[in-house]
Formats: sequence, C-alpha cells, structure tokens
Amino acid sequence: MSVLIHKVLPEEVAELKVLSEDTFRETFAHDNTEDQLQGYFDTALSEEVLLDEITHEESRYFFIIVDDVKAGFLKTNVGSAQTEQHLDNAFQIQRIYISQPFKAWAWVSDYLSLLCKKLVTWVVIGLG
Repeated sequence: MSVLIHKVLPEEVAELKVLSEDTFRETFAHDNTEDQLQGYFDTALSEEVLLDEITHEESRYFFIIVDDVKAGFLKTNVGSAQTEQHLDNAFQIQRIYISQPFKAWAWVSDYLSLLCKKLVTWVVIGLG
C-alpha cells in the first residue's frame, strides 16, 4: 500500500469539489437535510470559494492518495488564514476528510497529526 500527499492545484478544483461534497455528505448527512447540505455546498464548497482557498498564500489543500485513489483531502492554514488560534509558529489543519471506504484506516489522521507535530511547535486540528 502506498500513501501520497499531493498539493491540490488550481486546475484540480473540480475534483476537490466532488471529493469535498462526497466526504462531507458521508460524514454529516445523518444530521442534516438535503437542503441544508446543498446550501453548504453552494456557499462553502463552491468552485469559486475553493479556488480562492487553493490560491490563498496562507492556505493549502492536499489530496490523500492511497494506491492511486484519492481517498480524502486535508486543508491547512497558517498566519491570518487560521480560523482558530493565530500563532506565528503554528499551522492549522482545518479539515481532514476521508472517503468512507478508507475510514477504517483511522491511522491516516493519526499519522498526519504525528508528522505535523514533529515539524512545528503548534498544530491546531479540526477533524471532519
């Protein structure tokens, strides 16, 4: 099994949108109506919003690729893009979403958290 982390490029925004909607639906559909989900998709996960976030100099999206399959994604923020604590020597993992077939592999988020903690002093993680 191979696991790769690939930075999402602006030309991959349509793929990110589909993966974002699919994983969000898998995670939160049981607590929301279809109208609520669609409202969130139309505002927070539109291609325009995602493209703005992808190209923001203090935010990054990464695909998590397992055996050549996009299994999920994560979004990181530094500086003013952080939505929680704003620390100079920290970055935030704002989103980690993993597709249902890969959710049994909880080690993915644990592995990413451990890796990040070794790289910086502070990491703020928001799991989805």
